[in-house]
Amino acid sequence: MELMAPLMLDLPARVGGDAIAALLNTLAAARPGQPIVLRGGQEIFCGGLDFTYAATEGAALVDCIDLYARGLYMLRAHPGPCIAIVEGDAFGGGIALLAVCDYVVARRGVRFGLPEALYGFYPAIVFAALGERMAPALARQWALQCESIDAEAALKAGLIDEISDMPQNRLPRLLRRFGRALPEAVAAIRTHPAHLSAFKRALDDSASRKQVVLDRPEVRARLRGAIP
Repeated sequence: MELMAPLMLDLPARVGGDAIAALLNTLAAARPGQPIVLRGGQEIFCGGLDFTYAATEGAALVDCIDLYARGLYMLRAHPGPCIAIVEGDAFGGGIALLAVCDYVVARRGVRFGLPEALYGFYPAIVFAALGERMAPALARQWALQCESIDAEAALKAGLIDEISDMPQNRLPRLLRRFGRALPEAVAAIRTHPAHLSAFKRALDDSASRKQVVLDRPEVRARLRGAIP
């Protein structure tokens, strides 16, 4: 059985309110059972939250985090397979986007990092996504050290599923493999209540915690200082 043509989701280098809203609109157009393919740039798959929004006072930051969490849930709850093609580095919130996918192919040489603690906050929402992919102790260790890891370490940890010199070339075969299951079975697997509800609870709790931590004046000051 052949899958229908995939919905290609091109990610921005940094995730801000406008970019997230555009992604939500694209996700909302996905048909049941349609595969979704996440792609980023050659240098950066996705670098996470736009510091311009993170350093902003008031409702803009809250709205941005809410939109981001909603987008992650829509991606995770989509009743069709999700594949990430990672040709550039991924940091912070960009890692959560690939972590909720069913299969991740990364280019040899890319780096993955959780640098949030350098600015005084922590990757709460990313932890919610990583909980379905890798051991919590390893995710904490990674975040505490604020160091990036290479593709080989990410493969060993379970963050990615395959390393390829040309990830994009792997997509046709992956779509054929994921096309073998009947659509109703795919939907049932991806939306299994025990798994999906656990993810939703973790995501909601993490989003509220991140809003509180980012609202500290010293954190906002560090983020403003990091804006190019």
